[in-house]
Amino acid sequence: MFPEEFAIGAYTTHGYNHAVDLNAKSRAGGRWRFWAALVAVWALAELGGARSWPDRIVGLHLPDQYEEFMRYAAQETNAASLCEKIPWSVYLPAGWDVAASYQRSDCYETIAGDTKDPWLCLYVKRLGSPAIIRAQTSMWSCLGRARRNEHSGMAVRDGTLLHYFAEMGYRPDTIQNEGVIGPLIRVKDIYRGLSDRYGLQIGRNASGNATVVVPGTLSKDVLMARIEHVIGARDGTLPGAGVSREDAAYLADLAAMTLLDARWCERIQAELPLAGEPEGFRSVCLYQVAVETKDEALCDRIPVPAGMRVPQASRQATCRFEIESKAPRTTHYAAAVPQSEDDVARLLQLLKVEIPTAQSLPESEIARNYWQFLFDLGYARTAQEAAARQRFIARAESLKDDKFK
Repeated sequence: MFPEEFAIGAYTTHGYNHAVDLNAKSRAGGRWRFWAALVAVWALAELGGARSWPDRIVGLHLPDQYEEFMRYAAQETNAASLCEKIPWSVYLPAGWDVAASYQRSDCYETIAGDTKDPWLCLYVKRLGSPAIIRAQTSMWSCLGRARRNEHSGMAVRDGTLLHYFAEMGYRPDTIQNEGVIGPLIRVKDIYRGLSDRYGLQIGRNASGNATVVVPGTLSKDVLMARIEHVIGARDGTLPGAGVSREDAAYLADLAAMTLLDARWCERIQAELPLAGEPEGFRSVCLYQVAVETKDEALCDRIPVPAGMRVPQASRQATCRFEIESKAPRTTHYAAAVPQSEDDVARLLQLLKVEIPTAQSLPESEIARNYWQFLFDLGYARTAQEAAARQRFIARAESLKDDKFK
């Protein structure tokens, strides 16, 4: 029956006047909360914007090769410290559905998404006013990527990658010393290619003089002439003192698989073993030529080891089974390759095969191996790879923007 202020006053000694004071305080409190909320919204919005005036004052510019490489190296190795090498003055232009952004922010956001590390998003700054329609890089978009473990990234040109790797002291012929990837030139691959029986031709080196052997590009005539020069003709005597019986066996096997001629297998001493094979080198050679030529008569020339409990499991029996099988073959046998890289290199030297340097490989091939090197550093699984990653980051951090063109 009384107005609200009188009802409140009934419970106090000050009555009506005290009720008016309470309402005034309530209105003041509402205004304070409004302004506090406004300041909070402003602070959160500002948190997503850039505040690096020393960089901004020089004016925004598109990334150069150095800044592109830094972002690429950072994203591949998940090294956020490399993002700091990109100044805030570098920006990426807007697209029809993407707002312009700081390259440094994109660098942090990419690593946050790859590693699910939301703390990196504190370093991500928005460029310009908040975008309503277009996607925009900001602290909030970064948090979303980190939560979803969203992967993204960019690439660099081969020439840029090779330039800065050289500036850091990496070389194609020694990159394997880091213990992350193998050598770019693999002598075993070169040796395997010598007996390739498909599309053979001759290549030459840059000077046009010596014959260069590239896997699968040496003619049969040239290869056979070189083998016979080292170990003699197919039905000749044993090799001279300059060639070991092991080397002679590998070259005879290479000749047999190149011409699919089992008579070369007979040049291999019967008792000579082959690593990983229980029945001897000659038996393996005969078996592979028999299967490749589907000559079952050759299987009979493969001896069954004395005392073998299950003759049906011998290489001789397997030879007949594989030849008689109706299943289509999808692979072919090639010459045996020594296990040691040094042994392979010695055989190539006997054949006067020029082993190219990794530096002579096409830029695209070298760049592909460098890309694999960076990828493996980003997911280092061993202590050796982790140490190589730290060395790379330290070298990259020491790079200067040389305006490479």
